[in-house]
Amino acid sequence: MNTKRMFISFVAFALSATSIFGISETASAAGRKPSDVPDGEHAVVSKVIDGNTIQVNLNGQTATVHYIGLAAPVGNACYAAQATAANAALMNGQRVILETDTQATDAKGTLLRYVYLLDGRMANEELLANGSARTAVERPNTKRQDDLAALEQQAAAAKRGLWGQCRTAAPKPIFSATVCDTIKVEDLMVRTATFTDRSLLKNGDCVNIVKAENIAGPAWGGKYIFHPAGSTVTLTNAYLRWKDAFVPMTIDSSGNPFVFKSQYFGPKFGPPAKPGQRPSIIPAHTEAGMSQLERVPEDPSLLRLPGLTQLFRDQGNGKYTALVDVFTYKSGDLRNPVLSGDGLVI
Repeated sequence: MNTKRMFISFVAFALSATSIFGISETASAAGRKPSDVPDGEHAVVSKVIDGNTIQVNLNGQTATVHYIGLAAPVGNACYAAQATAANAALMNGQRVILETDTQATDAKGTLLRYVYLLDGRMANEELLANGSARTAVERPNTKRQDDLAALEQQAAAAKRGLWGQCRTAAPKPIFSATVCDTIKVEDLMVRTATFTDRSLLKNGDCVNIVKAENIAGPAWGGKYIFHPAGSTVTLTNAYLRWKDAFVPMTIDSSGNPFVFKSQYFGPKFGPPAKPGQRPSIIPAHTEAGMSQLERVPEDPSLLRLPGLTQLFRDQGNGKYTALVDVFTYKSGDLRNPVLSGDGLVI
């Protein structure tokens, strides 16, 4: 056999082996090699439901899997049929590896995963790269969101898929886990008229709390991490929110927690300046001070403001259950929000 025939035979064998062993030569959108696929659950795709959802056989059970970080058009929406077809072409019958982020399931029990093919491609990335879906930030599952957003930007710029066929808004700037939602401090104080429901905030969300205008001094703001009541926290510098207040907590050098407490003093009548005159009136005012948290005598695991609201339950080992909403301090300012006489936060 001459050299040319040997070369042709070798190429034919290589192509045949690729087909037999199911090893795709298609480069992944992220340039990932099979050896770079992270460890995870091994499953087989049994059904493609839509452009961002599949069913798999996992440990002998059927499970529904939603791709983290993207939302494909569904129903009668523009490009819905093409998105489902693209997902099916990529995933039907494939052996896959499932990677979990912070949350394993959603409220309905659907698995939340990054889904990898054995050749290194990730379904989440491929569908964004070919324009079959848009990114969707699903906090706290955001560890790969920067990469997914970059692929969306590239697809939009090249007008691939839905970007070229549907009337849709341009993608948002690339998401970063270090970018926080910005909230005015007034909107976090229940007792102000501008309070809004922040129920969309999830445990671990990053929040910029700002006071952009301040009639009593300079504007201020800072970065915080939100922990709703019921969360496990450590005692650190933070804001605490409950039904009638939004105040900072600070930890001294000995680890003792103090909370700024504003105390209202109503008008009082004083003795008259001279006999026969009307009593003098001491006007109402508010005084702010620091109060160290105390243990509840009946239940020493509970920490409260002296004689007032219970704030934390001690779990031991430096961990506490928050009984109120907590915004733990990361950077910026930690100031005592005060209400002026006209109800403005200063």
